[in-house]
Amino acid sequence: MAKSFFDAQDEPLTPTATTTPGVALTDKAQSDKKIKKIALIVIPLLICAVAGAYFFFKIVRKPKTYSDTSRDAAAIADSAEAITNSYVALEPMIVNLTASEKGKPVYLRLTLTLRVSSEAETKLVQAKTPMIIDNFQAFLTGLRPADLSGTGGILLLKEELTKRINKIVAPMIIKDVLFKEMMIN
Repeated sequence: MAKSFFDAQDEPLTPTATTTPGVALTDKAQSDKKIKKIALIVIPLLICAVAGAYFFFKIVRKPKTYSDTSRDAAAIADSAEAITNSYVALEPMIVNLTASEKGKPVYLRLTLTLRVSSEAETKLVQAKTPMIIDNFQAFLTGLRPADLSGTGGILLLKEELTKRINKIVAPMIIKDVLFKEMMIN
């Protein structure tokens, strides 16, 4: 017998387990599906947690052993020896700078101290002091007063003097050139 339009409205629109067998999942299949979803979320989280804990305890918070602390003490002692400085005071220099546009002579009075690593290097620098002063005199006479104006000019002068002195005392290295007095008149 054919169903009429009015009889079709009484039937549910969605299939259920009782009306269509095999289409709806059973309770066991639904619980297995939920367990798989949970496992897909929980297992990667556990792996990340274990990897994070390993990274933290093995790499970030690496415990120091006795041999590490003894190496650190030796490194500190070596650096303390390397930090010891000696200073060599040079004689004051008075240099005539290149004349300004007005034709009036301009003089530079400069007193320097050199910082070296050890007492042995101090003696080497003192032995080469005449060559150092000659090189400085030749360089400084070519400067104009405008070259020495401002902090930038003084820093450039310091770098250039350090380069020139390191060429003279090579293979030794002068750590720093310190200005005791710098006066432009």
